[in-house]
Amino acid sequence: MATLLFAVDPQRGVPIYRQLVDQVIHLIAAGQLAPGSLLPSVRELSASLRVNAMTVSKAWAELARLGVVESERGTGMRVAAPRESAAVRLRRLDPLLDQVAETARRLDLAPAAVADRLRSRLERGSSS
Repeated sequence: MATLLFAVDPQRGVPIYRQLVDQVIHLIAAGQLAPGSLLPSVRELSASLRVNAMTVSKAWAELARLGVVESERGTGMRVAAPRESAAVRLRRLDPLLDQVAETARRLDLAPAAVADRLRSRLERGSSS
């Protein structure tokens, strides 16, 4: 990947690592960085931009925390495949929730009681 895609301005009032994070996200949204694209190494980009390697490392770590990139051992950081939106993931629950709702109605359970029970299970990470 060409490091010419990146530029930082220390006078801008935005931390340099944040500028890099924002640029990667913008490049992905604009289709200039496709899933699987390799990002420049920390050493390569820090030398090219004349910034501290820790600054680039912090940007790459933030992108990984956000799920935008993934670390690939021995290769570097790659753009992650897009995740399904929360709305799509929630729709996957609809058939199960319909079953729970129907069962709760048959058992004459209050919606609040069912919601409390579900919340309790979600918070403790168990289905028992």
